[in-house]
Amino acid sequence: MRPAPALRLLTVLACAAVSACSAGTDTETVFRTLTEDDGRSASFDIEMPDSTGSYSMSLIARIQKGSAPASVTLDITLTSPSGATGTETVSFPSDYQTVRRYIKEHPEDDRIRLAGTPDYYDISWVYRDRIIPPERGLWHIEISLPDTAYGKVLGLGITLEHHGKGQDT
Repeated sequence: MRPAPALRLLTVLACAAVSACSAGTDTETVFRTLTEDDGRSASFDIEMPDSTGSYSMSLIARIQKGSAPASVTLDITLTSPSGATGTETVSFPSDYQTVRRYIKEHPEDDRIRLAGTPDYYDISWVYRDRIIPPERGLWHIEISLPDTAYGKVLGLGITLEHHGKGQDT
């Protein structure tokens, strides 16, 4: 019996996290499937306890095949442990064939990753690299979609990679 596509994808992500950890980094991936109750947003609490080390953050979107927009726009709100808030809007390429072709033509570029099943695909984009948090502690991130992406983006997630004090990123 073949494992379900979602189980295969989860296994791939788990293997990637384990291999990243073995290279001297700590990696955490969290993902939320969007439900009607969630509407167009997902929120995450992420621990950044080391204000002397650096972090990389990637954003993940699960997109339904056959209805993908050419790009995905995300509204991001980040709240520090002390309550300071910052917001921005970012756009990333999201068309399956375009991203797949780019990855094949540029295998050295690890800023974008793609994993697919017959019904949907996950794209991971590096959002910020070499983040040195001004405060250590629990940060809150909220990711919202514009109305045009509702129903096409099935889930949202983040990967936070801690490089540690004095490590190259």
